[in-house]
Amino acid sequence: MNATNSPLLFSGYLNNPQATASTLTPDGWIRTGDLGLVDADALRAWLAERLAPHKQLADVVTIDAIPKNPSGKLLRRVLRAQDAARTGPSALFRPARERPDERDRAGHRHHRLHREAGRGRPAEGGPPRPRHAALAGPGRRGAAGDGGQAVTESDWTDPDWPAVSAYAISKTRAERAAWQRVRAAGRERDLVVVNPAMVLGPVLDGDLSTSSEVVRQMLSGAVRLLPPVHYPIVDVRDLSALQVRAMEAPEAGGRRLIASHEQPVTFGEIADMLRDALGAQAAGVPRRTLPLWLAKLFAKLDPKLGLVVADLALTETFRRDGAPLRIDSAYVTRLTGVRFRLPRESVLDCARSLLAGGALGNRGAR
Repeated sequence: MNATNSPLLFSGYLNNPQATASTLTPDGWIRTGDLGLVDADALRAWLAERLAPHKQLADVVTIDAIPKNPSGKLLRRVLRAQDAARTGPSALFRPARERPDERDRAGHRHHRLHREAGRGRPAEGGPPRPRHAALAGPGRRGAAGDGGQAVTESDWTDPDWPAVSAYAISKTRAERAAWQRVRAAGRERDLVVVNPAMVLGPVLDGDLSTSSEVVRQMLSGAVRLLPPVHYPIVDVRDLSALQVRAMEAPEAGGRRLIASHEQPVTFGEIADMLRDALGAQAAGVPRRTLPLWLAKLFAKLDPKLGLVVADLALTETFRRDGAPLRIDSAYVTRLTGVRFRLPRESVLDCARSLLAGGALGNRGAR
């Protein structure tokens, strides 16, 4: 028999304990009187008719409770940790690897990044139409560029590169599917995609993103050695403004907007920013960076480091070629008017909000 629960559920019948006991369970769930059957196959079949291929269920799991913070917000990081502990870090994105788009595989690239001429340019003519601003994964994984050439909106992650994570592959395939659909319908200008870099800036609560968690771990002393990787950074406030402008600016139609400051920073540079600005509050921030060869070895053993395998490979490429990563995002400012603040401001505002919100407990306040 089905039972349900809600913060709005009544606490019982007035002066009628028998009716209350027959309707509510001892732990506060209401017996609906309906019979139900949990059938994973039936659920998959029902969703298959309603969801795009890249959103199909990989698995169905029953849990005792959905983790939420005191304000009722879903704690995604707890769900991710529970799923990783159950089936491994890539379980959520298994379909992206097991059912690749054959049109992508047929055009296998030997380079970690490939470029399509004119990709993302708006079609000429025709009145602008309302658009949906889709928040897609960053194209930086596998985006090395050649000879110091800047990464642009024409660059795509190569899903066939073994070092790329399943998460990045799923994002790439989802965006490609979106472009294919609007082009087939002759409505390319109706779509604009925002590809964000590492998102930092002030945090709202304790449900931290993966990016903010990096800063928290540095401040708390949980990380003693830094991996030799670098990331482009976008401030969460600039990203929010860009999402709005992407839907308002006619010039953005049919474009892939890179949300990032043009100059990436290394984890070592982030650590230096924290120590220089926060003094004693940053006493636990690590000072040493792992040698590249040792980081690659640890990445094979530690699932957390395994998520940055592609980024370690890029570091190796840049050191070999002497070509630092650069991001071409000036066109985004020209199209939308949104200017990306310096990474230092985003890093420090993230750190200060973490300290003010007590995200570190007693650590980081020495």
